Amino acid sequence: MILKRTKNKLQVGNLIVTASRWPWQGYGWRATGGPTAPLNTSGARFGGGWRYKLGVQIGSTTVLLDLLFGILTFRWETAAERAAQSRREAEHAEWRRRFDAEQAKHEAEIATIRAGRPRAYDDIPF
Repeated sequence: MILKRTKNKLQVGNLIVTASRWPWQGYGWRATGGPTAPLNTSGARFGGGWRYKLGVQIGSTTVLLDLLFGILTFRWETAAERAAQSRREAEHAEWRRRFDAEQAKHEAEIATIRAGRPRAYDDIPF
């Protein structure tokens, strides 16, 4: 059984629980000094209206539980989805390695060109 925990995410087997929009993440209550989240300094969502919701949203493998001041997301992840995600991450890591190698090669070429170039003078020749 897989058991992983980070600050806002808990994985127990195939179930992943994620917390979002909670006071400790910067979305404060009025009693705690108000919201401090970026892009939400006025304290209202989308320019005004209610800041609190209560409800449930259900998708194919995801359930969102809105609890007035925060959201809990429950997502069921299969082994095939985990394998696909790790494959995408490996492909991205390989792409990033090739990109960094090519960038280092271009920077080395630029450095050799600059080394062979005569020094530019600040005075005007005429």
